[in-house]
Amino acid sequence: MNYEVFYQEYTDIEKKIKESIKSLNRFQRSLAKHMSLGEIKLVGQDIENMKVTNQTIENTNTQLETLISTFNAQEYIESGEWTTQMLEYGREGKIDIQGTFPIYEMFPFRVRVDSENQDIYIDRKKFSYLRPSIFINQVSKMQEKLNKASFNAVKFATELAACYDRFLLIKDKKADADVYLLDLYTLLVPMGRFRTDYNKQAFAFDIARLRRAGEITIKDGRTVQLGSSRNEKKAIRVLNDAGLEEFFSTIMFC
Repeated sequence: MNYEVFYQEYTDIEKKIKESIKSLNRFQRSLAKHMSLGEIKLVGQDIENMKVTNQTIENTNTQLETLISTFNAQEYIESGEWTTQMLEYGREGKIDIQGTFPIYEMFPFRVRVDSENQDIYIDRKKFSYLRPSIFINQVSKMQEKLNKASFNAVKFATELAACYDRFLLIKDKKADADVYLLDLYTLLVPMGRFRTDYNKQAFAFDIARLRRAGEITIKDGRTVQLGSSRNEKKAIRVLNDAGLEEFFSTIMFC
């Protein structure tokens, strides 16, 4: 089932409920008025109108229950229909989506779909947005917020340089050697429990922002150079300003 079709059927029923509640409120006000004026002979009609309207609301609620019961959320997710609609809205919203059900990358977020519990995790944040358009909108807002956050490229590069120098010392490498970015990440965040707060995706996003900042020179005069390698397992995928993917594996300060 297409969720938008399902939602349209719901809104048709919702409209009936709203109209009935509006009528019920009108009859209640009429009842209150007649009671305050002592027009007891008119109260009976008010009560009858309220009875009829309440019955209409009950019948409409039954229609709503029937509609909801026909929608199997777990089946909707696992059948691939949710994914198809999500990808469609992702394309419309120009959201870069990689991966297959139930794990996706929507840079810089990792998305996991829990069909059994009908939850979707964007990194560690849990949502229950099974309406694809709303889910994609949430991802877009989170990406926009991240992109607007302040970022000190020189400070980040300086922190990377400190890890870079330490790595060269440990491995006894020459001063301007290429070093894998993921090796620096391990030095930057040495303890596993801290990597839940600053995971590889967050690191990749910072590398992307470093890349977008252009040529960076740190205090000691060295510049940052990002590079690639043939070792695909060591590559970090980022998106540039145009939304196109780039892969970086190494870094060098010289």
